[in-house]
Amino acid sequence: HSFQNAVFEGIRMSCQSGLHGWEVTDLKVTFTQAEYYSPVSTPADFRQLTPYVFRLALQQSGVDILEPMLCFELQIPQVASSKAITDLQKLMSEIEDISCNNEWCHIKGKVPLNTSK
Repeated sequence: HSFQNAVFEGIRMSCQSGLHGWEVTDLKVTFTQAEYYSPVSTPADFRQLTPYVFRLALQQSGVDILEPMLCFELQIPQVASSKAITDLQKLMSEIEDISCNNEWCHIKGKVPLNTSK
């Protein structure tokens, strides 16, 4: 069991910083097979190898990065709309709809939580 525990400890540590540096969550890891040679192998060997194998598995699995998004609706004078759209683009927003009348523009979309601060 000490070898399995070492692998799972290595996985827990590896999940703290995934392929792009963010924490890896909502996953299932199944330990299917391992070989060790008692006189030579130690649990520490498995603990050190696990992050490498874990990164390979993440690369091959097609991991998706999920980021919290905030919905917004913005009603502004039409004369300020181009500046507002430029600022929204700098915040990495996804503009879903823009409607304008003679004086006002209504802009609807989503912005990543991290850039909205």
